[in-house]
Amino acid sequence: MEKRLMVIFAHPDDESFGPSGTLAHYVQTGARVQLITATKGEAGKNALGTDEPVGQIRERELQEAVKVLGLEKLHFLGYIDKTLKDLEPQRPIEKILHIVNDFKPQVLISYGPTGISMHSDHITVHKWASRVFRMSAHPQKLYYHTVPRELLLARHPDLTFDDGEITTIIDVRKYHDIKKSAVLCHQTQRYSIERIFDFAGGSRSIPEEETFVLADHKLKDYQLQGIENELFAGINVFNREGVG
Repeated sequence: MEKRLMVIFAHPDDESFGPSGTLAHYVQTGARVQLITATKGEAGKNALGTDEPVGQIRERELQEAVKVLGLEKLHFLGYIDKTLKDLEPQRPIEKILHIVNDFKPQVLISYGPTGISMHSDHITVHKWASRVFRMSAHPQKLYYHTVPRELLLARHPDLTFDDGEITTIIDVRKYHDIKKSAVLCHQTQRYSIERIFDFAGGSRSIPEEETFVLADHKLKDYQLQGIENELFAGINVFNREGVG
């Protein structure tokens, strides 16, 4: 049984600004990786200054980032940016569940309770993904992509909760160039890129590690032994031949 990883996020660029090094790592080492994105980022700013609807541009940008990362398939749920918390959850959960049951991933990745940015769409997708994990028989581990608590507090000083203790750290140093290329696909978000990343004038370097919380699992007798460095630890799978 080959490794299959499903990622569930809200907007174009969440995958690239977030765990793109990890996604590249698993693609390059032979796993099948698919992405679900709930919206096309219609409410986002357009640094390009063009008249074309920003959602159409961001859809193309995400498709390009998916190619850069080597993901097998992109699924758009078709919802509108900044409206997710107002939706009845049953239909979106059913849509995600159908995709998950068709792909049969052993591992799901989404946001934790903070959504990292406290964006209401991120928090809503966190709830949907967590519910799908419990409903589907296929995924064996659920991970929240997050950052250390001190970084969350730096962004949100009044934060009264976090995403949980980091359990898993993936070394992504080999994939800096891929992550940078994926980030640069999202040129409508150039102002955010320039604010965040040092290669574009910001203050942060591309991280050497990406961090996760093992939020739940269905593995009999599986226990964490310190910090994991493998999302598929404890799952009986094999790799396809790596492509790089």
